[in-house]
Amino acid sequence: MPKETLDFVFWLRQFIGLSIGLAAGFLQLEGMFVILGYFVVMFVLSNMYAYKMLNVNDDDFANNELMMEGIGNSAGIFFVSFI
Repeated sequence: MPKETLDFVFWLRQFIGLSIGLAAGFLQLEGMFVILGYFVVMFVLSNMYAYKMLNVNDDDFANNELMMEGIGNSAGIFFVSFI
């Protein structure tokens, strides 16, 4: 179960990064608040889904493994689609 959960959180964060990046680019938003908003929305949505819907237990993952899964890739997708 932990491997599938990590995969799901990874792909969920990629989708969030692409969606917010395209929306911000389409709406011509720019600045620090868009970037901060992206990180807040990404963490809140992915963690809410993992803990509320999937009933994930923190003991199944080592040292914030769930929290860090796919952050770099998602941020890259956000920045590329944001431009």
